[in-house]
Amino acid sequence: MMTAFNVGLNEVSLRTGGNRNVQYSVRYLRWAAYVIGLGAALGIVLVLAFLFRGVDDQIGRYTFVADPVSNRQIGLGLFWGLVLFWALGWPWLLIVIHRPFARRLLDRIIRGVDGTGASRTVRQ
Repeated sequence: MMTAFNVGLNEVSLRTGGNRNVQYSVRYLRWAAYVIGLGAALGIVLVLAFLFRGVDDQIGRYTFVADPVSNRQIGLGLFWGLVLFWALGWPWLLIVIHRPFARRLLDRIIRGVDGTGASRTVRQ
């Protein structure tokens, strides 16, 4: 579980080929599920804070424009925009950002196991 959460290499399939080649495929499904679940939990916490902790009143304290009605609408729009970004957008962006780093980590692991570091890896 900790490897799936911290590194994200959930399902790794390795195949050796001729000429010291290693082919591999990686799936990040469990890690992606953790990221999406954490985003959903954050969204739920922010919605609960809005409903029960007076976030709605605190939004009115900040001045964006002189008109109080427009000011409230802008504040609510910013709040809900941030909730949507951190709960729905950020997890998917994080998944896309994570992929090349996880692949490079797997390349380093394979080279370290090889000992010479001379094997070529073929990604799928």
